[in-house]
Amino acid sequence: MIFDRLARETVADRTDLGRTSSRMFGLPPAGVPVDEHSALKFGAVFGCVKVISESLMILPWRVLETVNGSREAAPDHPVDPLLKSRPNPEIPAYSFVSTLTAHALLQGNGYAEIERDRAGRPLAMWQLDPARVNLERDSLGQLYYKVRNDQAQDSQVPPEDMFHLRGPSYDGLTGHSIVSLARDAISAGLAAERFGSTFSATVRFQVGSSSILKALNSRHSILIRSRIFMSHGKNASRGRPRATRSCTWIPGCNTRS
Repeated sequence: MIFDRLARETVADRTDLGRTSSRMFGLPPAGVPVDEHSALKFGAVFGCVKVISESLMILPWRVLETVNGSREAAPDHPVDPLLKSRPNPEIPAYSFVSTLTAHALLQGNGYAEIERDRAGRPLAMWQLDPARVNLERDSLGQLYYKVRNDQAQDSQVPPEDMFHLRGPSYDGLTGHSIVSLARDAISAGLAAERFGSTFSATVRFQVGSSSILKALNSRHSILIRSRIFMSHGKNASRGRPRATRSCTWIPGCNTRS
């Protein structure tokens, strides 16, 4: 059916939006490429991700059940120890929560595959790189998660075996990448920070005076310009005094701006 094909393409396209925005729309106007890794170099993005992920990390993650109209913790539930202490043998629960939250904030989706025993009870929850996961539909229109593996065939994980933490979403199926949506603003911030650090590292203001002694020939003028150029840094393009053929430069001390 045409609607099934459109549904499959729509889900896949929304999942890949954050990863293909640079190829689809080119570089941001500021000229600095932005992805989920480079965005963390921008102080505002790093600070927001850190505060939100660490705030959720310290909250209690428990399985709750309704007993006599009130919600109570269910310590005997097989998922409770996974959320409370250790979701898998490699990381503790707080790192698991912080990682999935950061994935959802930066890439729109956080994924963890649920490992079960033969009786269907959860044994572990393994966090996945969102770049490896796509939400797709099969020929019957049923949703499944396609997980790309480096050295093996791609896996098809049913929704009941995938813990999916979604970011802001229009359809409730997949989250949108905040980095992709705000890439122009993040790129402008990165460009401004890069310019400021480069300017501060290379520009020097030399204290001194110009004294007109006599007319300078070309050789003397070139020497004066070279001396000023080297003292200000070869990459500097601003704050450099001008040497003319009718003056000499008496250097003082160098200061950074």
